[in-house]
Amino acid sequence: MNNDLNSKIITTINSLHKYEIISNEDLRILLEKEGVANDIAVNVSIFLPIVFCKKMLPNVKFPKYYIEVGKSGEHVRHKFDDNELYKIIDSQTQIYLDNKPDREVILRIASLSAEFKAINKLLLDGGDLDDVKLTETMIIK
Repeated sequence: MNNDLNSKIITTINSLHKYEIISNEDLRILLEKEGVANDIAVNVSIFLPIVFCKKMLPNVKFPKYYIEVGKSGEHVRHKFDDNELYKIIDSQTQIYLDNKPDREVILRIASLSAEFKAINKLLLDGGDLDDVKLTETMIIK
């Protein structure tokens, strides 16, 4: 991955306050408008909400692995920290968060993740953050 991708990701994050992002597909389209190739934009639109959710809820124990489900149904387990794109997203998100982040953007992006939705449901049902036990995310390709 290169500096151009780093730049496009941080530019996209910085511009999110101007857009109503209500789905991962909206995020993918915005990334493509910023010049990110479709295959990378798809993966960024999956991982960016996960990273935002993790950063927003640092006391929650998130799984270190995710499962990628291929077109033929095979399941492959991957470590988040072994994925170069994930690491770029994580570092660019941290840069954003270190520089006067927009709280609405953080919530808007984090809320696109399945993890956020599960945690939010638990809390709305009367649970506590201490009750959160997340399973590995399944990403269908």
